Amino acid sequence: MKFYQSVGKRPILLHREVPDFVSNRLQAAINNEAYSLISWGIVSASDLDLAVTQGRDLRWAPTGPIVTNALGGGGGPDGFSQRIERLGPSIQTWEEDILKNRVDWSRERLSALEDSVKKSLSDVYWSNLVAERDAVLVQLLAAGKIPKFCTALLQNRVRIICHCLACLGVRQEQLPYIVILLSRDAK
Repeated sequence: MKFYQSVGKRPILLHREVPDFVSNRLQAAINNEAYSLISWGIVSASDLDLAVTQGRDLRWAPTGPIVTNALGGGGGPDGFSQRIERLGPSIQTWEEDILKNRVDWSRERLSALEDSVKKSLSDVYWSNLVAERDAVLVQLLAAGKIPKFCTALLQNRVRIICHCLACLGVRQEQLPYIVILLSRDAK
């Protein structure tokens, strides 16, 4: 852990070994429910993407699900418990439905999923998609919505900032623009 911290990373400690990375497992759980909702015809693939990109959980990016839940319960150390007390029965009902209707990997359900996804993806303007996504990421970075470990590195050399941003998936040709913004804000 100390090594990763020494290079500006914020590692997490696993208390028990599990297959794959924590973030991948969270992504798999979200994808599982997404695939289920689409394959059972509850929502189209394009509407599911809208629910995520325009939905209420945009708050997860800066705070994560646990802090967001605590804030939803009134904030502070007791916010999470208050939220669970207030919404626990409803959440349990949703969870039971999710488990009962989890993604069915049968050929029939997969075909329904693939058909909805193909229809949704046919409306995507692919030639600009990556540029548009990257432009949003650049705006978030420029607005200061970057991980704290990057902010701490602003006192170091531009080379380190570029490496940090590259680790976040920022493309090489975007780095000079971002570094200018960050160095201007760091002064």
